[in-house]
Amino acid sequence: MLYASCLVFAAVALTYARSSSASLFHPATGYLAFHFIVFALRPLFAFYGNYNTIYVAYHFQPSWSDKNTVILGANLGLIVFVAAAMRWGRDTLGFESRDDDRTEYVVPVLIACFVCGIPALWSLITNFQISAGIRESGITMDLATGTVINKTGNGYFFEASLMMATLAGMFAYVFRFRWWSFLPLFAFVILRGGIGGRGPIIAAIFFMILLYSYAHKRYWLNLKTAGLMVAALAIFRVVGDDRGAAIREFVGFKSGPVRSQVLRFLEAMDWANLEFFEYLVYVVPQRSKSYDYFLAELQIFTEPIPRILWTGKPIGAPIKLFDLWHYGQPIGMTYSLPGAGWFELGWIGIIVLSAFFAWIYAAAFSRFARSRRGAFSVMLYCAFLTTSIVAFRDGQLMTVLRQSLFYLAPVLVMEATARVQRGPSEDQRRRQQKLRTEVGSTARPSPGERRRKRAALVGGG
Repeated sequence: MLYASCLVFAAVALTYARSSSASLFHPATGYLAFHFIVFALRPLFAFYGNYNTIYVAYHFQPSWSDKNTVILGANLGLIVFVAAAMRWGRDTLGFESRDDDRTEYVVPVLIACFVCGIPALWSLITNFQISAGIRESGITMDLATGTVINKTGNGYFFEASLMMATLAGMFAYVFRFRWWSFLPLFAFVILRGGIGGRGPIIAAIFFMILLYSYAHKRYWLNLKTAGLMVAALAIFRVVGDDRGAAIREFVGFKSGPVRSQVLRFLEAMDWANLEFFEYLVYVVPQRSKSYDYFLAELQIFTEPIPRILWTGKPIGAPIKLFDLWHYGQPIGMTYSLPGAGWFELGWIGIIVLSAFFAWIYAAAFSRFARSRRGAFSVMLYCAFLTTSIVAFRDGQLMTVLRQSLFYLAPVLVMEATARVQRGPSEDQRRRQQKLRTEVGSTARPSPGERRRKRAALVGGG
């Protein structure tokens, strides 16, 4: 099954590579990379290396049938996602010189750095101080569900630091990737790495790679961008080993003893979507006797309300038919896109959710490919595509919405500022003049005009 899975991946990847729409900017590329690592390459190491860390931690042991179901489900998700993405995102991306308006966005980007950068930097420093033990976080874990919740603070403030990932890329892009334009990215990597968070670092570097590749008219990675990606993975590993303790000590903060565990290649929880999926199959519906039936997506309506303003706010989804924590201890589990589909409705859920996520990202790609592709369009689409890194790993619609709020905000602030700076366009001015003319011709005459008209009629009689 594992080797057959590799053959399926190779067949899908080759079919996609022959498509004219295939590039670094197409969402299918990101999903293929995600699937290859966690559902094609890693399972081989897990099988021959007898990786059992997750099984011990979660207190479960999947059957061989469960394992085979996961492999089949992961490949079904792969086929559906790539096929749907190629169907809805079949446009060919060109590199016409339409992003030369970058110079016009220098001032708007600087304003966006001020408007969004101040709360983002404040959030980063606050989170850094919390990680260093200087201040309390107000964040705790609900022991019944394993969900991390914010009881005293504001979750939006703690997540505002994500805007810095986008700002760093925007800054380098409009200043045409001069060496000093990478300083905001370097600062973000240091601060975020000191917090112990790695996902936003990968997102920031991936966003930078996308912008650099488009600016230099490259469909795929070259030596420079490939080296940057390798550096990102190295940072991911270093920060993961001690949760940022080495970086905090580097900048002068002492850290207490850090629990570390020597793990083999790809054995850590960061890559363990295979075992997480196995746990979902182990529970749903064998032991839960039910699927979730997409009720988890209702969280998009309750999530925006801060817990500090809603006493008794539900933890996680507002309606639950069962609890995964009743059958083990799935701490830190991420569902993955096919795993979330199984959780919702089994095989049908995998098809529906994989196709839906493919439509979201492929529709955005198609619109980008058909657009004028100025600097604003390039930054907006690349920032949105960045959210796919975590979205494929989590498989939750809420993840896409939450990330988009912070990753896209700086780009939207920049564009709003640019439009105010430019003033109305020629087409807008013509429409406004036409509207004023139409309003003037149909407006009700004033009392003075009516008196003059009556006087003219009397005089004429």
